[in-house]
Amino acid sequence: MAYFICAASFLAAFLLNTRSLAWGINTVLTVGYLYGITRANYPQTASHFIFDAAVIGFFLRVIINPNNGLDWRSVQPVKEWVMWLIGWSVIMFLVPFQHPLIQLVGLRANTFFVPFILIGAAIIFSEYMKVVYWLAVLNLMAFGLALAEFWYGIEPFYPESTVTEIIYKSKDLAGGTAYRIPACFSHAHPYASMMNATLPFLAGAIILQGQTLRQRLLLGSGIVAAIMGVFFTATRSSFIVLAALLLVTVFSKQWKNGWIGWVLLLGGIGYIVSKEERLQRFTTLQDTDAVISRIEGSLNLNFIEILLKYPLGNGMGAGGTSIPYFLQGLIRDPVGMENEYSRILLETGIIGLLLWITFFIWVLQRNPIPTTHPFYFTWRLMWYWCFVSVATAWLGTGLMIAIPSSVIFFLTLGIVVNPPRNVTTRAALVEVQNYESIARDRSPVT
Repeated sequence: MAYFICAASFLAAFLLNTRSLAWGINTVLTVGYLYGITRANYPQTASHFIFDAAVIGFFLRVIINPNNGLDWRSVQPVKEWVMWLIGWSVIMFLVPFQHPLIQLVGLRANTFFVPFILIGAAIIFSEYMKVVYWLAVLNLMAFGLALAEFWYGIEPFYPESTVTEIIYKSKDLAGGTAYRIPACFSHAHPYASMMNATLPFLAGAIILQGQTLRQRLLLGSGIVAAIMGVFFTATRSSFIVLAALLLVTVFSKQWKNGWIGWVLLLGGIGYIVSKEERLQRFTTLQDTDAVISRIEGSLNLNFIEILLKYPLGNGMGAGGTSIPYFLQGLIRDPVGMENEYSRILLETGIIGLLLWITFFIWVLQRNPIPTTHPFYFTWRLMWYWCFVSVATAWLGTGLMIAIPSSVIFFLTLGIVVNPPRNVTTRAALVEVQNYESIARDRSPVT
């Protein structure tokens, strides 16, 4: 059955990407949303590669038809960065610090999702919007399953096994009587990070002119599902990211005519949360001792100590990448880390770490569109989400290897670097036509 699901994922991503780029991306995201619960119910070796199969099918179709929904004219700078980032990981893969299978898993973690940066930088607006609407649908689907788990427990949906061990260890809500909710994901953290990742897409799209009432209702429902999903997961770090995104959204001038709706929405969610103890784990952030202890647990070892001991890394896959349970015994000199930057250092060495940090800085210092551009608010939300994600990556791992939120992270990085220029709304884009950074790369926006 696991092999059959892998084959179906590959074929679906490949064939639907033939129809349009958005259908291909949406297929990959759908497989990613369902990956956790599928793997839990079919705990076979092949089930670990269900999402990989979908990604391979998607990329293969893009290689065959690179102009399907993509505009490659202005992606040269980011293309060079992607080549450097992947190229260095390939070089480190060839250094035999670890068993070849461990090295291969590490190579997958450090390179497999990176090309989505190019997809984000080249996607055209019409395809982008199809992805946004489908994200709202997926959020509602995940929230429906989360509600079922909230009321009936996780046991009917996630059989106890080695694969679901992390879920059953998270029984720390309501005095240790309830689990954190994973919805359809591998565990609660990927669910929360994915919900935060979708907010810039949904909140940015809902204010674009030209949306029908049905489309706005769909986007609004997706936003509610995302916010409630973060509370259902009871993950404190994700709550901090959510709070930052909501503050940026509510106090943005683009929402000056809709702030009453936001106040009512957040007030209603706050009322629900206040009535249910299982949704209030974020209040433990007031316990400074617990927060400091959590931070120390993430830091684990002194960064300088790791750098001096492993200046060239500890080998691909041996720095914190999630290794399947059936390969755990092959790791040499394992170092357990809950720090994304330490993971990068341990797997790609100091050069790899400096490459990634420099790339993040390069992305975040860019300002490719004017404030009058109709896509500016979406771009700003995406910029803040990327900034918060990069800034808090030292508190845990998963920024580059989570399924499927890492795909959205890399897509968002690409969009931040090169937003869609052909945004079709009723707003006038006269200023955009004269904007120098756009005119330098392509013909005026229409």
